[in-house]
Amino acid sequence: MRKIIGGLAAVCLVGNLLLFQPEIKEVKAETGDNASVSVTDTDEYKTKEVIVKFKDGLTENEKENIMNESPGNAQQVTDSITVVKTDTKKETAAAVKELDQNSDVEYVQPNYVYRLVDGRGRTSGKETAMKTAAVNDPFFYAQWGLLNYGSNLTDYVHDQQGGQDITISQKKGLDINIKNLWKQLNKKNTQKVIVANIDTGVDYTSPDLKSVMWKNTKEKKNGKDSDKNGYKDDIYGWNFYSNNNKVFSNKSYIDSDGYVSYEDDHGTHGAGTIAAVRNNGYGIAGIASGTNVKLMSIKVLGGKMGEGTTLSVIKGIKYAKKMGAKICNFSFGSYQNDRMLRDVIKENKDMLFICAAGNERNNNDRYPVYPASYNYSNVISVANLDYTGYLDRYSNYGKKSVLLAAPGTDIFGLGVRERGIIESGTSMAAPMVTGTAALIYAKYPGVTPAVVKSALKRGAARLSSLKGKAASGGYLNAEKTVNSNYYPPYITVKTSKKKNYSVVKVSAKKRGSTQITKVKYIKGKKTAAYFANGKRGYSIKNSSIKVKKTDYYTIYARDSAGNQTVKTVKLTAGKPPKLNVKKYRMSRRSTKVKITATDESKKTLKFRYTKGKKSVSYFKKGKKGMKLKNKKGKADFQGKRNCYYTIYVKDKCGNEKSKIIVKKSF
Repeated sequence: MRKIIGGLAAVCLVGNLLLFQPEIKEVKAETGDNASVSVTDTDEYKTKEVIVKFKDGLTENEKENIMNESPGNAQQVTDSITVVKTDTKKETAAAVKELDQNSDVEYVQPNYVYRLVDGRGRTSGKETAMKTAAVNDPFFYAQWGLLNYGSNLTDYVHDQQGGQDITISQKKGLDINIKNLWKQLNKKNTQKVIVANIDTGVDYTSPDLKSVMWKNTKEKKNGKDSDKNGYKDDIYGWNFYSNNNKVFSNKSYIDSDGYVSYEDDHGTHGAGTIAAVRNNGYGIAGIASGTNVKLMSIKVLGGKMGEGTTLSVIKGIKYAKKMGAKICNFSFGSYQNDRMLRDVIKENKDMLFICAAGNERNNNDRYPVYPASYNYSNVISVANLDYTGYLDRYSNYGKKSVLLAAPGTDIFGLGVRERGIIESGTSMAAPMVTGTAALIYAKYPGVTPAVVKSALKRGAARLSSLKGKAASGGYLNAEKTVNSNYYPPYITVKTSKKKNYSVVKVSAKKRGSTQITKVKYIKGKKTAAYFANGKRGYSIKNSSIKVKKTDYYTIYARDSAGNQTVKTVKLTAGKPPKLNVKKYRMSRRSTKVKITATDESKKTLKFRYTKGKKSVSYFKKGKKGMKLKNKKGKADFQGKRNCYYTIYVKDKCGNEKSKIIVKKSF
């Protein structure tokens, strides 16, 4: 699409949100927890693929039997998720009906299609200069979102159009306020943080990106799965769109306006905003550059239209989690309340998902866009702020559902094959917040998604034009957010095991300019509210706790700014008992089981057993199961052949141990 700036046509992207549903209905924005019904309207199954979510507790044989009775070809995705591929709409309808009526199936839903409205970047007139410029980051002056001089964009457009007199109204200083953070944060004072860019692919060969890309160091490029994670040669990530290790494609297309665009421009542009190398005499500067932030490329969208599916996205999230990513950048979305995607986001509550709010001028409180509108503590929705201090005219908004705005209009960034491109949309605003969130994680070890979300909201720079448009009423202020006193103390524990007890060293480290004022503990699982601002709980003397009973303990810390945090850990007193089981055949039907356990005090051991395969928790700390007499650290019972038994022992410190007798051993 062409956008007119000051009477001159400047080509740029306007909408980068993935949308599929043409009809938008007003609904209440929700987390979807109460939406337990399946999607049975076969018109929703565009790909003729049915995603099946099984209920917990089913065996592999039970799941296989269910799928054998269903039309279509089944392929297992995870332990609880299977996709059924059908050939016709009639077969799809039959599969949906059959599976939805099965009591062992939690729900069925379509494999939704996600699509870029306009994911094609436009080549800058100065792309050649990006290769030859001798000055540091030659196009930083065009990155108004990072440093707004009040004239930089005017100069940029002026130069592109052959010196014509162009005036663009800008607000000097209207940027994310990043420059001082670059002076403060570096590789020596930050920890490693992995950001998953879940998008199209990323040109990891770019001089501005190759040194900041995450690499799977445990994987060797040999055609084998060297690190046994299920993916062969996944050096830079994985391509879930094509199901291979090629996370970067040189494929190009001619769009309807006659412009050349590349399949992986969109992902490359967002990656550059997040962490492009700074002060390397090339291209642009990334927000999290110069620190230990690394970019993981996870390609879930591709093709001329930039399409992907529910399965490609959730596989990408699971891969990101498995390989250590803390943050996922989502510059896409849909009006479909995709339950499968929602469940995966909810399950991964220790990952932060930063999402584009959308580009349809809609109020997301009334017309929610997903996943941005999921009301979870680990989901952040970002609107698009333009360079004049107003919400971009295409940007979605929401007083409740959108957290804050960030620069997203006419954002100069990286494209494939060393090109510079200008893009606009909430897809460009989200990476601004992602880059800042990465700095928070890098500076403050152990922060949670909820803490980061709260800090971004509290640190936002207020604007009257954004009042009622976002929950914060403001836009991203990186320095204020990162350097604030919004972050609670960081608690660490280290256990030294002694005979019949353990010594636990507790450390509560301050963050920012605050001071630690209270450190306490209590037995059991408690919230911060239990400690009543430090008035309840036991004081920790000499930074250590003597633990005589294995159990859960909650450590509490409070700082001078009133920030509180708790850490619940299971602390072990002494060393757990060792359990040895031997079986002797007595007859065709019975077997004698002899148990031996070693501990500091054999007299205090408590033995129990039960039929079947059980976990330690089943025995309720020794209160459940068949009781056995302790004979100086030994016990025995007579069991049936061809049966599973679980043996359990507990010592006086509360340490537990269990062992399952395998059926074939009898």
